[in-house]
Amino acid sequence: MDGETMTTHISDCGQTWKAVRRNRAADARSAVLAAATRLFVHRGYGNVTVTDIAREAGTAVPAVYAGARGKAAILTTLIDEGSHDPIVEWALDAVRACGDPGEVITLLVHGIRVDNERYEDLVRVMITAAALEDAARQTLVLQSGFAIL
Repeated sequence: MDGETMTTHISDCGQTWKAVRRNRAADARSAVLAAATRLFVHRGYGNVTVTDIAREAGTAVPAVYAGARGKAAILTTLIDEGSHDPIVEWALDAVRACGDPGEVITLLVHGIRVDNERYEDLVRVMITAAALEDAARQTLVLQSGFAIL
């Protein structure tokens, strides 16, 4: 192998390795979020530690902090991802395109029902967490626009 071919090969390997690392990081992040969701729903936010999340996700505690920045940040991410569900935009687009008031109500009810069914457990977790931690309370206030006493 000449010098130029070797340099290109090494460069290609470096690009491949970066892609592999990005994919592994994304997979680990997904595993952490899924594990946290399961644990928050089944045990309650206040009864779950970062160690529990790491164990459930099959990763190390430092990896949870590196990838997700801790328990409150995980909850913020879950709330943020839930608030960007495509059903919300679909319902709003359908309402904007509709001229019939009765159909508007039907579309809104459908969108709200689907959203509530998908995120019922997460909403319970958010409310419980907001009662326990200021960071969770602030996240809920920012995402919902409602003040929580």
